[in-house]
Amino acid sequence: MNEETLDFSLLLASSIHDIKNSLSHLITQLEKSPHTSADMAYDTQRMHNDLTQLLSLYQLNESAYTLQLDYCHINQLLEESVWTNQTLATRQKITLSFNCPDNLCWFIDQHLITSVLNNLIINALRYAKKHVVLSAKTQHNQLIIQVTDDGTGFQENLLKQLQDPSPIYASQSTHGLGLYFAKRVLGLHKNKHKHGSIAFNNLDDGGALCQLTLP
Repeated sequence: MNEETLDFSLLLASSIHDIKNSLSHLITQLEKSPHTSADMAYDTQRMHNDLTQLLSLYQLNESAYTLQLDYCHINQLLEESVWTNQTLATRQKITLSFNCPDNLCWFIDQHLITSVLNNLIINALRYAKKHVVLSAKTQHNQLIIQVTDDGTGFQENLLKQLQDPSPIYASQSTHGLGLYFAKRVLGLHKNKHKHGSIAFNNLDDGGALCQLTLP
């Protein structure tokens, strides 16, 4: 009798899904507790984001996820991203805000872009001193979404890693999963001969800038 072949990747994906759901429940409980430290809130939210991105990457690689390009109100997208991370920002004693034209809309996969944004926001909250700001605008017929903070900015060696255009390099860099996921997701957003991209830089007056460009 032939032994049943174990699909380890499917088993791993199922386990990630279960752990992610358990973490969601834990995060909800931690948000209600006044004794939750800022570090604990940050670490649990970061782990939840990592698991979400791993699961999305598995689905993309297995063609189990079809890109859902829908007409999205960007103002609402940023508002929901702020709301999702507001508890963490409060515990970090950071002001988290956004600015965006009310009528700005774009065709994007809201689920994937939200996951990218959440990862950038969590990282910004980790290193900001007082403020993290989300903003959006159009430029050269493309959507620009920026996440800025007032921290010390990126170290030069890290900035070089972040600016490398290769998704493979991103997966092997110290920034790891979040960078690889962002480049993969943005690369899927295409319009004619253009595709999405992510860029990082330091602000002239201090702090870091992360920019998503979507065609």
